[in-house]
Amino acid sequence: MESNKTKSDYNFERLSKVISPDGTTMAHRLAQDGNLPRKWMTKEVISLADSNGKNIASMLAYSDALPHEHMTLDILRMPSYFSYFKNTIAHSLTNYKCNRLPEKRMTAEILSLANENLSTPAHNLAAHGNLPRRFQVPEILGIKDKFGISVGDELNNYKNANPELCKKVDKFLIRLLRI
Repeated sequence: MESNKTKSDYNFERLSKVISPDGTTMAHRLAQDGNLPRKWMTKEVISLADSNGKNIASMLAYSDALPHEHMTLDILRMPSYFSYFKNTIAHSLTNYKCNRLPEKRMTAEILSLANENLSTPAHNLAAHGNLPRRFQVPEILGIKDKFGISVGDELNNYKNANPELCKKVDKFLIRLLRI
């Protein structure tokens, strides 16, 4: 081992080694198989992208294996390979009924990240009734996508599809408007 290289440097060199013509690295293969050790999930490694633009963070988010400590603004705004609308990783984590973005990692900035349709993670959360109350404020509820659908509209649509929540959401929105 050269004296100026650390063990971490050697791990990165091995993980970033391209092993197929499409630019897939050893880290991609390990992440795809669910075998990328957590201790090797550094920002440098999870930011690796192959020639198709598929980054490790995207693969980890898709398989619900992205460690919470890596759910930072820099990582969450990275493009998600598994999307049609140039979504971010934050979109991928909030795109389904089972939200995988921990509330403690949510910020107004993260929930406002827009894809090419100007849809945001806040839209995703509201559409499934998962938008935390602390983000149900005019600044977030008023964000509109390119079709004119606001986060508040998504929340209202969810409420109407789930009548048992209707009264609770109505009371909350009435209190919000009085402020």
